[in-house]
Amino acid sequence: MRVFQDSEVVESDENFYFYDFTAKIFYDINENQKLRLSLINTSNRLDYSESNNDNTRSTNSALDQYNLSFGGSLTSKWTEKFTTNLNVYQTQYKLTSRITSINNGLQQLFQNNRVLENSVKLETNFELSTNLNWSNGYQFNETGILNETFVFQPRFESEILNTWCASLSWPFFRIDIQLG
Repeated sequence: MRVFQDSEVVESDENFYFYDFTAKIFYDINENQKLRLSLINTSNRLDYSESNNDNTRSTNSALDQYNLSFGGSLTSKWTEKFTTNLNVYQTQYKLTSRITSINNGLQQLFQNNRVLENSVKLETNFELSTNLNWSNGYQFNETGILNETFVFQPRFESEILNTWCASLSWPFFRIDIQLG
């Protein structure tokens, strides 16, 4: 494809690919136990490049995005008074990007982001009487996050800004002190 930018001819090329898939299963094991499962999977990829006619400036970019999530639940009625519900899920998300630019020197940017989450939750309910239930449970969540960014030419550095604040209030004397 040819486009004009500020009276300059620019050549560009792009390639895009994606898919998504979703599935759900509802299965009654028996009249007292019900199983539910779900899955979603998506993927996107975009490659893009452009350059001017004399090849003095060009940019190549790639972006990959991926997500996979699945989960399930099992609901059980053990007796007329005792029930349980178990939920589990896992999700994964990945984003990778790359930009390379040649414009009076080489500039590159690489990014990698990932998120992983796992969870298990168990709930129990016991009917002690018609007006009194005893409910309890356990929940476990685990989340992992990776975020990487690499920049070359020009050199890129980042710093973390730390701030602090302290506050003291004494309503009797109407004193309010803030530091930070």
